Amino acid sequence: MIGMPLGQIIIENARRLILYKLDLTESQNFNDFFIAVGGCGGLTAFLQKPKQTGNSVLIITTAAGKIFAENLWKDAPPVAVTWSDSEELVVVQKSGYVTMLNLNGTFKRRFGFGKEAENTQIVEAKFFSFEGRTAVAVITGSSQIFVASSLERPRILAISTEVPLTNRAFVWQLVSSSTLGEIGAFKGPWVLLAVDKEIHRMGVGKAMKVEIQSQGRQNRFSAYHKMAISPDEERVALYLDSGLLRVASLGPSFEVCMELDFSDRAAALGSGSNGGHVATLPSDMAWFDNSTIALQWRNFLVIADMEKNVYELFYPSFVHIQPEVDGLRVLTPATHEIIQRVPQELECLGRIGASSPAVLLLSAYREWEAGSGRAHEFLRPIHSAGRMHDAVSACLRSAAQCAPSSASDVQRTLLATAHFGRGFLSILAAPDSGAKDLDCGTLDNLSELTIQITTTLRLLNSIAVDWIGMALTWKQFELLGPSTLLNRLLARKHYPLAVELVRVYQKFPSKIPEYVQVRTTGMTRILRHWVKSLPAQSANPSDTSNSMLTRRLFEIINRCDGSDRSAGGGGVSFAAVAETAIECGQLALAERLLELEPRMSAQIALLMRLRRYGQALTRAVQSGDADLLLAGVLQPLQEGEARMEPTALSLLLRQHPIALALYRQYLEGVGGSIVLRQPRGKLASQTLAVLQQEDDPALAIQRTVLEAFSSKDPVYRSSLLLKARDSYQQIKADFLSHTCEEAAKLINFHRRLEEQQVTAPYFCLDDRAPGSHVLPRVLEAAAFRWQGASVNATYTRLVAAGSQLTERLADQLRRDFKMPEKRVAYLRLIGLALSANTDAAWTEIERMAFAKRPLIQLDVFVKIYVDAGRLQQAADIIEKLPLEQRIRSLILIGQSQEAINLAIHERSESMLHLIQRLLIKTDRATADQVGRIRSQLSS
Repeated sequence: MIGMPLGQIIIENARRLILYKLDLTESQNFNDFFIAVGGCGGLTAFLQKPKQTGNSVLIITTAAGKIFAENLWKDAPPVAVTWSDSEELVVVQKSGYVTMLNLNGTFKRRFGFGKEAENTQIVEAKFFSFEGRTAVAVITGSSQIFVASSLERPRILAISTEVPLTNRAFVWQLVSSSTLGEIGAFKGPWVLLAVDKEIHRMGVGKAMKVEIQSQGRQNRFSAYHKMAISPDEERVALYLDSGLLRVASLGPSFEVCMELDFSDRAAALGSGSNGGHVATLPSDMAWFDNSTIALQWRNFLVIADMEKNVYELFYPSFVHIQPEVDGLRVLTPATHEIIQRVPQELECLGRIGASSPAVLLLSAYREWEAGSGRAHEFLRPIHSAGRMHDAVSACLRSAAQCAPSSASDVQRTLLATAHFGRGFLSILAAPDSGAKDLDCGTLDNLSELTIQITTTLRLLNSIAVDWIGMALTWKQFELLGPSTLLNRLLARKHYPLAVELVRVYQKFPSKIPEYVQVRTTGMTRILRHWVKSLPAQSANPSDTSNSMLTRRLFEIINRCDGSDRSAGGGGVSFAAVAETAIECGQLALAERLLELEPRMSAQIALLMRLRRYGQALTRAVQSGDADLLLAGVLQPLQEGEARMEPTALSLLLRQHPIALALYRQYLEGVGGSIVLRQPRGKLASQTLAVLQQEDDPALAIQRTVLEAFSSKDPVYRSSLLLKARDSYQQIKADFLSHTCEEAAKLINFHRRLEEQQVTAPYFCLDDRAPGSHVLPRVLEAAAFRWQGASVNATYTRLVAAGSQLTERLADQLRRDFKMPEKRVAYLRLIGLALSANTDAAWTEIERMAFAKRPLIQLDVFVKIYVDAGRLQQAADIIEKLPLEQRIRSLILIGQSQEAINLAIHERSESMLHLIQRLLIKTDRATADQVGRIRSQLSS
């Protein structure tokens, strides 16, 4: 209907796409080479078969035929060649080894199949996929079959076989799926071997003969010529030397599904050839998909499906075929083609008589572009938001299925049609249009689909150009995955396209782990790989970008520093890139990268490796992180490339006072244990010795004070503190001098108390008794321990002792340390409440409470009485308190009803709210009652 150029249609729903025009030598005989075509736009390898004289040649080209690498093959003769799933060139050799090469054709690693393969040599090899990895199987000269189920960690399996293969015609294939549940079940991988007219199933420790029910042609052939397993491993195709193609199921009975005779066709081709005799037997056979088979002769191709439809393709020269994930690759010296099923999206557009919304929209666009008024006729059936949305979506998905190198015009037309439809859709879906069959979520999904398809197609078209040579269909792109595609671009050093790939996936909202990984770490991987490819750094230190490649890298880095962070997508770990630059000797580049790194910890560690110690300490001080600063100071003392000499470190620390103070604190143990901590390691000890040689009297006095407090002898401790007092006086540190004098005076006072054997209750002022509001918990009723107590605790304990001696000592302590009057009154109140002389103590407390001008607030007395259980005395004081304190105190002594009555009498809603808040956890019923009273007052 619309004349959509979907490629050359060969059989039903199948198309032939020419990806690239090649310029290989027309006279080059493909039969002289082992050919491996990389799947999904990979490289192509031509390894020349062994020659009588001279070495073979290994040629690696892109899919567009551009030379990528060329080497001489000097190893053992090859048997088979393929590209692995990790894009390594795998070469099976007659010597019994499998060699893996990188993209440039240089050696990476190898493994062997054992002594048996080495002694008898390998005669044939087959590659297959097992559990998503490339695997290989070989047949030795002694008819033994060995299988390596993985190339990364090869585990050699011996297949059970007793069938001699020497001087006999045989074909074979590997099946990776197991046959569990069947009679004579095999666990994959297992071998299907056809020898002469017999077929055998062979696995590890098990072998059996298979009988195929032929359709009257059993006696017309002498051997099987070719064998191929379908991609789903449900069928096997067998080509007999009589010209018969037989397809059978891989089930227990090997039931024949289809037979097709090619003998007359092949003979006619041979007799009509201008080039002389043409072999009547195909040189290769492969499955096009699960229902279509391709047979290849020297220069022509035959494609047949299960319905016995046959199509022939003729070529002027040699042909090589290889299965692809979505079709069949065909390689000739002049073209690189792919034959595949027409995608469903494009098939709907190209079907004769189709009237789907997408077809109508495309027809309307073409009429509008031609200036014809018939465009309205095609738009009228889809003049609704829902149908227009379906049409736009279908056009977008159809554009994605267009091969980038052969249908770019169709792709542009479909994208333009979708854009044309979006204009109508914005009108039809407007809020005032009354559209009810479309919501905002559907429109948002359409916008995301548009961005995804257009950005991805831009990338696919970029990598499909001849000088890149990586044409991918949409299905190949999805199956390949972003991580593998990124690895391919990096291996070929196509860094701008790798950046574009990461940009594409940064626009995808998908949470698939592989997509997230590319978004977050893709740019870092690109920069690290790019740094490794930079030329050696110039000998001129000022020349930080000594090539165009380096300058471009700086541009990418600057762009990443701004746009990536603002976009919130994949940030760049500049520290990781800088580490790679250091390993590659790009020191100037590493410094530039570290300026962009936001994480101070990563910056400092790498600056130390660069021996930029001053910058590292400056960044550590700016961070304000003490742990990070200490780590930055200690790292130069470690054995390694960032090590500094003690004298140099001492000079550096003098330029950073904060770092110097922290390092001294670490070496001397300040802030940790009181006991001096010896620095660990010879370098640390040497650095400490250098620092101690400095004229720093404050540090020496500090060590004296630490020594004093680490001693258990009161006399020695006091003498050291007095010595420190005199030293502080000499350096005009009056506050520190006074502090040392006070501390020595308190130590001497405690020593006299212990000499006089004065006892008093032992407690800590900050340790409250359970349920107490003011009074501390008494740990011992009478104790001799005084050393270590503060002045406040000492005074309170002396008052609590309740004797005349302790009263005089407490008064002396008050005068000696010039304690403030209000503090003395508060501490005395606590001491009297804890005193053993209860009558006299409570009499004095009552006198203090009813004084004209009490030094302590009255609510403190209430709490003291409550803690002591004297509620009546507390009630007497409550009458003198202000309203709020009175209510709080009434709640404290349990007279909540009196507090409520008082608040009601004052008609104070705020006091009622206070009562409700105080009772909400202890008396919920009363709190609810107060709430109701508040509601009544408010109304």
